[in-house]
Amino acid sequence: MFVRPSVGPISRAGAYGLRQLPNEPVTRHSGIDFVGATGSPIRAVRSGVVVAAAPNGTFKRYGNVVVIKHDDPSTAPFSLYAHLNAIKVRKGQRVLPGQIIGTMGSTDTEHTHLHFEMLKSFPLPPPDVDRADPTPLLATAYTARGGGRVPVLYPPTQQQSAQAQGVQTRPGYLFPENASRLSGLPGEPGSYPERSLKVLWVLGFAALAWALLPHGGQESW
Repeated sequence: MFVRPSVGPISRAGAYGLRQLPNEPVTRHSGIDFVGATGSPIRAVRSGVVVAAAPNGTFKRYGNVVVIKHDDPSTAPFSLYAHLNAIKVRKGQRVLPGQIIGTMGSTDTEHTHLHFEMLKSFPLPPPDVDRADPTPLLATAYTARGGGRVPVLYPPTQQQSAQAQGVQTRPGYLFPENASRLSGLPGEPGSYPERSLKVLWVLGFAALAWALLPHGGQESW
């Protein structure tokens, strides 16, 4: 089982592989960048043991970082979660798929996002060496909701599958400061789809109540 590490979308320049940022040469991006609001939950993609829960400055370029050794080593034996605002686990701790391991932040970077990597080896290999592309896993990734050690897991949505096939955030958005407005999936607390559904329920009940009320004294035309 593979769980999406963040419900946020992938940034326009955050895909795995070769990329060219404005006014910079072409480089290889060794992971995937998910955008979202500061403090939004980051989750373990698979069960395993935390082999690193390191503060900013321990690993160059990664800020606050967590690395997990998976029970299931397929694709890659380790997953890395970088630039965290807060670390919620400790080294040696066992984690379950979808368990919250930290919150999204911007340590050692200019923009709030999760930089996620699948590592083939640990200790941390040199940049762009021994990484695996996690993109194909997103098409079959579960979404976790709720806090605590045992979150509720939901199968992949059509939106997730579309994002995994290359649909990125809106044109012009690289690391939007208001990424929380873009990141909600149906049923996620605070997401646009969830709020819209609540509004529709309220309007529906109001219309039903109005229809059931007596409307005497009105003439027919």
